[in-house]
Amino acid sequence: MKKVIILLGLAGFFFSCCNSGKTASMLDSNLLDHPQIWEAGVDDIGSSFVATNPLVDNSLIDIEFTIAKIGDDGYPYVELKCFPEVEFDDTKGIDIEYECDKELVVKLSQKDFSGDGNGTYSHCQYVLPATNGAKAGKTLLFSDFKQPGWTPAESRAICLNLKNISALYFVPNVDYDLGELSKLKIYLVKFNKRG
Repeated sequence: MKKVIILLGLAGFFFSCCNSGKTASMLDSNLLDHPQIWEAGVDDIGSSFVATNPLVDNSLIDIEFTIAKIGDDGYPYVELKCFPEVEFDDTKGIDIEYECDKELVVKLSQKDFSGDGNGTYSHCQYVLPATNGAKAGKTLLFSDFKQPGWTPAESRAICLNLKNISALYFVPNVDYDLGELSKLKIYLVKFNKRG
């Protein structure tokens, strides 16, 4: 029995060390070097995207979104999602290099607003300018992320809590009244660590 307990303990230690290494790697590297944490998403009422296959190709994402017009079926959406395996409260922001023909909204997915929270799917965000065909870079501090104007009253009292952040969303600011198209390239997303 003692041998089994010792082996399980070592297995748990090994698993913990592996996870720590993965977290450290994602804290210190371009998140585009980790293609498994990226995915694109659209609604099921007519929005679409066209991208390379795989989505992350040579540490680059090159994607084109088309958003459906709003109608009786609900609100359309398009989004590029990143699920880094890190503790966000170990970070203070990100460096990003991108190209987008629309404003690019960077959103923080916070569980307080999810289905496990108040269900409003509110968020904090930072809006980057369109780049007009050029590559641009910016350092974003999470302390500068704010809730958008449409945020419902029940969410306004909930502050940004990095311990409850699980994902980054990158969303071209397309107009669903018009059903617009937008092209987006992401070259770099890298965390700025605390300390």
